[in-house]
Amino acid sequence: DRIKEDPDNAVLSNVQDLNTSDFERTLLWVHQEPWQQQLMLKYGNTMSLMDATYKTTRYDLPLFFISVRTNSGYCVVAEFIAQSESATHIEEALQILISWNPNWKPKFFMTDYSEAEIAALETRADCKKYKVICKTLSPRRIGLGPASTTRKV
Repeated sequence: DRIKEDPDNAVLSNVQDLNTSDFERTLLWVHQEPWQQQLMLKYGNTMSLMDATYKTTRYDLPLFFISVRTNSGYCVVAEFIAQSESATHIEEALQILISWNPNWKPKFFMTDYSEAEIAALETRADCKKYKVICKTLSPRRIGLGPASTTRKV
């Protein structure tokens, strides 16, 4: 396992040798530019949003965006690609972002109604005080619950 980090652009990627036969390794790519860090720290401590795209390409890798509301609208302040949409992979990416941005402490976090995303936030020890706000129309349409719910973490 070799983790490479680019100090000029906050980029972390899990790099492995092609000759390895270890198929248990996972992919994690986290990216954040310096200007994104500035916006995250300036606007991300009230509420941050996590959104993901799924199955939009032939590669079955979810792409996650962390966004904040700025004075001129919403802006992506970090992005990551994980091997899968598991709570473990999402939590690892969030841990990296927190290590890069130690003063980033949002009071609220908005996600899709995704159990993996919610679980990743709930298992983070320093996220216990946050409220996770889940927003979607799908559960209501299929009779599982309200259009938006708030869970204290």
